[in-house]
Amino acid sequence: MVFYGRLQNGQYGFDLTNEQFISYVEVSDSDHIELVCKANKQQQQIVPDKNGYPILVDYPAPTEEELKER
Repeated sequence: MVFYGRLQNGQYGFDLTNEQFISYVEVSDSDHIELVCKANKQQQQIVPDKNGYPILVDYPAPTEEELKER
């Protein structure tokens, strides 16, 4: 089992202990592996749902300014 939640620095992430989280949920090892593999394969990001559980979503489209910088 791993933990997923909001870290003290305001970002979200996974960890093996719950000590550095402000809020967190428990995630099974199989769900964790599946999320990370799918996120990499499908080029999606992992974000919390309304209950704090990690889900996959598409990255937002780049802004016009970001496109100009490329």
